[in-house]
Amino acid sequence: MNKFNSGSRSLISALCLFFLISPCALAVEGIYTEGNTLKKTLDNGMTVVIHETRKAPIAVIYILVKTGSGTEGGFAGSGISHLLEHMLFKDGGKTISNKRKITSLGGDINGFTSRDYTGYTAIIGNEYAAEALIALRDTVTSPDFDVLELEKEKEVILDEIRKNKDDPAWLALDFSWESTFKEHPYKYPIIGHEDIFGRIGKKELEEYYNSRYSPQNMILVVSGDVQKEALIKEIEAVFGPLKMNFMPDIPRISEPPQLRQRLRTEYRLITLSHAVLSYKSGSINDPSIYPLDILAIALGEGEGSILTKELREEKKLVYHITCHNATLRDAGLFYIYFVADPSRAKEAVAAVLEELEKIKKSGISDADLEKSKKIARAEFLNALETAENRTRDISISEVLVNDYSFSQFYLEKLSKVTGADVKSAANAHLKNDYLNTTLILPEKNREAATAG
Repeated sequence: MNKFNSGSRSLISALCLFFLISPCALAVEGIYTEGNTLKKTLDNGMTVVIHETRKAPIAVIYILVKTGSGTEGGFAGSGISHLLEHMLFKDGGKTISNKRKITSLGGDINGFTSRDYTGYTAIIGNEYAAEALIALRDTVTSPDFDVLELEKEKEVILDEIRKNKDDPAWLALDFSWESTFKEHPYKYPIIGHEDIFGRIGKKELEEYYNSRYSPQNMILVVSGDVQKEALIKEIEAVFGPLKMNFMPDIPRISEPPQLRQRLRTEYRLITLSHAVLSYKSGSINDPSIYPLDILAIALGEGEGSILTKELREEKKLVYHITCHNATLRDAGLFYIYFVADPSRAKEAVAAVLEELEKIKKSGISDADLEKSKKIARAEFLNALETAENRTRDISISEVLVNDYSFSQFYLEKLSKVTGADVKSAANAHLKNDYLNTTLILPEKNREAATAG
C-alpha cells in the first residue's frame, strides 16, 4: 500500500530489505494507542489528531485537505489542486512570509498534491509548535491570489509539465494511468494537462478554493515530542474560529469494467525502451490490496524478486524491473515497469506475462510468501520510526479511511495473507483482458514500425 507516496508504493520503502533487524520487534498494536494519541473533531468540523512520540525534540504538523486531482469535478484534468498548493505559499506583499516565519525558527514548511488529497507540512523544534501552527493556518486559510504571482507560478508549472514530457519513465507511468482509467479522474496527471491548465485564472482558482478549503474538509495532525492535552487547547484557539464554507457534493465516479487489452506506443528521442504493464487494482477498502501488496513485493522488490531473477539475471531481457501496487481511495494501479533494449521490449513484455500466468496457475512459493511478508513488515515499521512518517501515516489514514490507526489493521491483515489469497487476487485482478501495456520507444523505431 502506498500511503506515504501517491505515485508509488513507498510506505513499504525500498530502502530497507533487512527483515530481521530490531525495529521489527515493535508490536503492531503498540504503534498508536489511547495513551499516546488523541483524536478530536472541532466544532467547525476539522479533524485533529495528536500523537506523542519521544524520538526527537521536534513537532511535525500536517494539514491535509480532502481534495486532489481525482476530485476536481468540473476542473478535472486542469491540475488546479496542484496549482492551488503552489499559490498558497505566495504571501503577496507581507513583510514576513509564513515560510520565513518557520525557517527563521529553524523549521521547514512544504506542500504536496496527490490524487486524493493535498498536504501542507511543517517540521520544527517542539518549543515552536504554537508558532508553526499559526503560520501553517495562515498559509492554508489566507490565500493571496495576486494575478501577477498567479501568472508567474503558472509558468513555473508549465515548465514542469514540459520537462515531464521529456522523462520516459514519467511518461510511461502517466500514460498507464490514462490507459487503465477511462472514466475515473484518476486518469489525469496530478499536474494537469497543459491545454486545460492554461485556462485556469484567478476566478477559477477562487471558486475551487472556496468549494474545497473548509475546516470540515481538513485534517490536522501533529506528531512528535509534544503534550497532547496541552496542545489540543492551542489548536482549538488557533483553528477553532475558522468558519465553515458551503461545500458542494462531488460525485464519485466508478470505473466501468475493462473488456479488452489496451496498447499504447509512443516514440521519443531516447535510446532505451521504457514499458509499463498495468491493471486496475483494489481501493483502500478492498481486501485484495493485502495479497496484491505481497505479490508486488515478491515480483519486483529487491535483487531476489521473481521478475528480477527471471528477466534480468537469467534471461538478460531488462536492465531494470520493478512492481508496485498503488492504493488510492476509489481504486488502485498494479503495475510492472521495466527498461530494456528496444529490440527486446516485446520479448520482455511476453516474459512478464508468462511469469504472471505461472502465478495465476500455481501461486508463489512459500519461501517468496514469507520473505515478502517479512520485507513488508520490516520496511513498514522502519518507516514509522520517524515522527515525520508517523504524521504522514496518520494523516493519510484519516483521509482515506477515517481511522488514524489503520496501519495497525493493515499490518495485521498483511500477516494473514496466504498463498491461496495471492493466487486468487492475481486471477481476479490480473486477467488478460484487464492488461494495459504502455511502450515508450526510441524515435528511430517509429520508421521501422511504419515500414513493417
